[in-house]
Amino acid sequence: MSITLDDLLRLVGRLDDAPGFDTPRERFRRFLMERVTDVPTASALIDDCQRSVGEQRHRALQDLVVMVGRLLQFEITFGSYERAADAVKVDGQWRSPGRLDVVLEIRTEQTTSATLDGLARATAEAPGAALEPRIGLCVVARQYAARARLGRALDVMRLPDIRVITVGSLLALAAQVEADRVVHTEVVKLLQSGVALDFVVDLLDRPAANSQPAESSAEPEQLAPAAQHEPAYWIATIAGNEAAPEQLLASVIAERRVLAICPWGKLRGEGSPGDWVGFFVAGQGLVGHAQLSSLVDDSTKVVRHGQRFTCVYRLEHVTLYQRPIHQALRADRPFEVPPADVQLIGPCLAPITRQDFLALTTVRDGAENIERPRSATA
Repeated sequence: MSITLDDLLRLVGRLDDAPGFDTPRERFRRFLMERVTDVPTASALIDDCQRSVGEQRHRALQDLVVMVGRLLQFEITFGSYERAADAVKVDGQWRSPGRLDVVLEIRTEQTTSATLDGLARATAEAPGAALEPRIGLCVVARQYAARARLGRALDVMRLPDIRVITVGSLLALAAQVEADRVVHTEVVKLLQSGVALDFVVDLLDRPAANSQPAESSAEPEQLAPAAQHEPAYWIATIAGNEAAPEQLLASVIAERRVLAICPWGKLRGEGSPGDWVGFFVAGQGLVGHAQLSSLVDDSTKVVRHGQRFTCVYRLEHVTLYQRPIHQALRADRPFEVPPADVQLIGPCLAPITRQDFLALTTVRDGAENIERPRSATA
């Protein structure tokens, strides 16, 4: 479109909460409703918002993010720019009748808080008939400096009804809907799921960006096989009693694409083809992941001393990380590991939930931007 955001703001006037039909706020929102009817137009204005800083750009971005909900086929309601006395601030709402109510908060350099308390309170107290399940969605712009702390706050506070997504991922999801690759009900399920939204949207966007899918850099959600069962998720603890973990990872897992399992104590899990497994090394963290491809019938032909293992899997989509995920070392990690003094001849499997697996494999040392895994060479 030929008009820039600065041109538009000069035309409509200063955005504020002054009431009236012909106020700058209402003129701006009418323009958005009439003209922002596709993702490229929304993206152009949103990119313009994020190239600079200031209160007016923050308020314009707030309304534009609300408009993205319309592109996702929600009913939308604009919010207020300022917090009224003794009231929670709601930046906007999306509603899918009978399915979901989404309370929005947009964060830029104008946002001083690095916690999610305000959004949690707004989600609980926002106006509405409470006829649908309700979640809070924190939308993070490039200018927001505390994004890493926000992710840690979400982990610590354990808020089941709060989600976080970047502006870029939100636009990518809208593009998927506009291209008819994702339908509205799937958007609702994704927002309700509680998984790491940026991570999953990136996976959805990869086939559209690349004509040939990347085999070994693919992630669990993208490559789940069309099997009859839902894939399970596991963490394989790699001990160093027989060989150094690095040697096992490089020569057996990455090069030969094989994983031999030796149960211990309560950790007696056995996966099935199609399941996903992460690789944990004590003192390092989560160092990679892969998908179980098939069971090896005669393990003695594949691994040394194969008769000592209960099962041996062939692997596919093997990915080793450039840096281990240190969050897997925390005391409250969502999976069990055998004690350090236990002598193991090989890895053992511990179950982990799909949500925890996806959330854990998204984190890269608490870095603000997700670091993409390095593909293991075949």
